[in-house]
Amino acid sequence: MLILISDISKLDSKIIDYDFLNKIPSYRLSSKNKSDIQRSINSLKLLKIGLNEFGIDLFREDLVYNEFGKPSLKRKDIFYNISHSGKYVTCAISNKMVGIDIQKHIENFEEIISFFSTSEKEYLASIPLHKLLIKEFFKIWTVKESYVKFLGRGLYKELDSFSLFLDKKKIIDEGRIVKDTLFKNFSISEEYTLSVVANSNDNYEIRYVEVENLISL
Repeated sequence: MLILISDISKLDSKIIDYDFLNKIPSYRLSSKNKSDIQRSINSLKLLKIGLNEFGIDLFREDLVYNEFGKPSLKRKDIFYNISHSGKYVTCAISNKMVGIDIQKHIENFEEIISFFSTSEKEYLASIPLHKLLIKEFFKIWTVKESYVKFLGRGLYKELDSFSLFLDKKKIIDEGRIVKDTLFKNFSISEEYTLSVVANSNDNYEIRYVEVENLISL
């Protein structure tokens, strides 16, 4: 699996690249502000760079969306998922299903915990240090977001309908461990956590992409 990540904080948010914008259906842009549109465009730029590694040209491929709105390539031999938060955009590409999520840390997240499973709530409640609590919360949250994206269900799967087996890096769904699936957490910086859910046989390669490479596309 190839994971690409880029810091787009230095990009001019007013410049719109219409070649990439046209790859995004208009109905997916209607509720987004300019900053989110820029993040979506630059996520697709990361996707193009990553697909080049597999000998695939994004502009020669059709993007399709399932009933829950998850995008994918029309071809079925390569899978991808994208995520963005704050100054980062990221993209994961694999020959197996994959889900990825990155989140910028916030201080007020107590309401989000209410959507977690009982075991996850109990685990977080046992952590006495607030700084450690923030890290562990975002590990769990990004994995849960990655898993529903991995499944292609998005917001249509409740976050408390499955739990994380933290020590084993496994996911428990419908009372059973999900087979052949693992999650992995990455600390991008003190303020950002990234997580991936993928096939347990997948290897991980993380690569940072300089913003100049996005501009040049």
